[in-house]
Amino acid sequence: MNEIEYLKKFAPDLIEKLLFRFKILEYISINAPVGRRNIASYLGVGERIVRNELEFFIVEKFIEVIKSGTFITELGESMLKELRSLVNYLNENNIIAEELQNKLRIKKVIVCDSYKDEILGKEQLAKVASEYFLNNISEKDVIAISGGTTVKSFVDTMSVKKYFNEISVIPARGSLGNGLECQSNVVANNLSKKLKAKFFGTFLPDYLDELTYDRLKDLEEVKILIEYLKKINVLIFGIGRADA
Repeated sequence: MNEIEYLKKFAPDLIEKLLFRFKILEYISINAPVGRRNIASYLGVGERIVRNELEFFIVEKFIEVIKSGTFITELGESMLKELRSLVNYLNENNIIAEELQNKLRIKKVIVCDSYKDEILGKEQLAKVASEYFLNNISEKDVIAISGGTTVKSFVDTMSVKKYFNEISVIPARGSLGNGLECQSNVVANNLSKKLKAKFFGTFLPDYLDELTYDRLKDLEEVKILIEYLKKINVLIFGIGRADA
């Protein structure tokens, strides 16, 4: 039995308080500016309980409250980041992650603590993925990124403090004909802007028959794209629909 297991037995109320506060701070981070009533409704508790927790967060400088609502501070974001692995452990997400790693033979799996949460699930997934991504990329990487709403959120929620001028970003898929803001080309361009990286887009549709490809492969832009595709060492790919 490790220290956390002893703590669960000795002071379970402390664990509950930690998870409760983490959930509030995460909700504020994703939905800011947000009001006390919305937080209470999401948690299913009274506004007085939420007010007490917000007062604690204000004293500790984890949040700021202004006329338009409540915002998380940089210190608050840092606290979420530092506590995330502990919260995942307390929610036993590490067990699910290890099972997936073994069954799928994947080196690392991250399971978000709100994966069953209909409200925060997708947004938190995007946020956790973007944090992991920023901690693991380096100059000279060639990054390919697909489209879709979750991958778009991955880029939108990304908080970049360091720029990567030598990274190249390309779309992982071609045009799908609708949902422009979620298209791979647009999402890749937005990611390159956030990173201050190089961008190379494509005018090609997502599906090409062999005859059409043979006609296009000698075009200079297509040749450049193929060379980039050969050098990809980071792939961000949503497993849902790329146009929704």
